Amino acid sequence: MRKTITLFLLGFPLFCLAQKTDTVIRYFNVNLESDTRENARFVGKAWEDKGIWTAYVFDASAKLIMKGQFKDRNLKIKEGRFIFFHENGNVDKIGNYENTMKTGTWVSYYENGNLKDSVQYAENVKRGLAIGWDLNGARRYEGRNESSHPEGTWTWFHANGTASTKEEYIKGKLSKLDCYDSTGKLTGHNCSLSTTPTIKGRYGGIQKYIIDSLVYPKEGLKKGLQGAVSLEFTLSKTGQPMDFKVISTPDPLLSDEVIHLIKSVPEWYPAVEHNVPVDYTFKLYVPFVLPETY
Repeated sequence: MRKTITLFLLGFPLFCLAQKTDTVIRYFNVNLESDTRENARFVGKAWEDKGIWTAYVFDASAKLIMKGQFKDRNLKIKEGRFIFFHENGNVDKIGNYENTMKTGTWVSYYENGNLKDSVQYAENVKRGLAIGWDLNGARRYEGRNESSHPEGTWTWFHANGTASTKEEYIKGKLSKLDCYDSTGKLTGHNCSLSTTPTIKGRYGGIQKYIIDSLVYPKEGLKKGLQGAVSLEFTLSKTGQPMDFKVISTPDPLLSDEVIHLIKSVPEWYPAVEHNVPVDYTFKLYVPFVLPETY
C-alpha cells in the first residue's frame, strides 16, 4: 500500500504548492480519518484560512473522495461542511459537523445523482425529520427520529406513491401497524417489515440449496481444480437473479457451475421491506474440495 502512496505523491506536492504556499500533506485511513502514513489508505492536502483547516482527500488514482473542514492542523476536530464523493465523481453525502458531531441536515445521493435520503442530526444523534427515496426518485419513507430511534408515525410507500405501511413508534418500539396494497386499500395489521429472499417450496436458504444440489464439474475433477468461489448476485424485487459478479474463483469452470445452479432455482420469494418487494444482494462463498480418490 505504501508503494502506491509514494508513487502518487511524486507529483502531488507540486500541485498543492502551486495553489497554496502553506499547504500540508495529510494521510487518511480506510474510515477517512486523519492517521499516520503507516496506516494510510488515502492521501490529501490541507491548508488553513481564518482558523479553519480545509482538507481534500484523494484515492490512488487522484480522484477526489472527500472535502472537509477542521479546527486543528492535525485534522482531528471536524468543524464545518463535509462532502463525500462516489467513485464516478458524483456527490455521495453532504452535511455539517460541529466539534466532530454531526449536526443539521445530512443528505445522501445515489451514484446516478438522485436523492437517497435526508436525515436531521443534533449533537451526532438522529433527531427530527427523515425522508428516503428509491433509486428512480420515488419517495420511499417519511418519519421522525428521536435519540436515533423512530418516533411517532412513519409512512412507507409503494412505487406508485401510495402508502405500503403506516407504523407508529413509541421510544423506538413499534406500537401499531397498518398495511396497504398498491391501490391504497387497508389489508390488515400484520405484514412483513423485513424479510430476506427465500426459495419457493424449499427450506434452508440458498446456501443449503447449493450444498444439496451442486455437482462437481467433470472437467474440474479431471483438471484437479479445487478452492472457493466467492461471488455476489442480486435477486430482483420480481424474483429474478441478476448482476452476477465473481469476486474470486480458482477457475471459471467452478464459478460458472455455481452461477448455473443459482439460475436453475425454479422460483423465489423476493425480499420484502415494509410490505414492498425489494432488490436484495447475496454474497456467497462456495468451497470446492476434491474427493480423496482424485
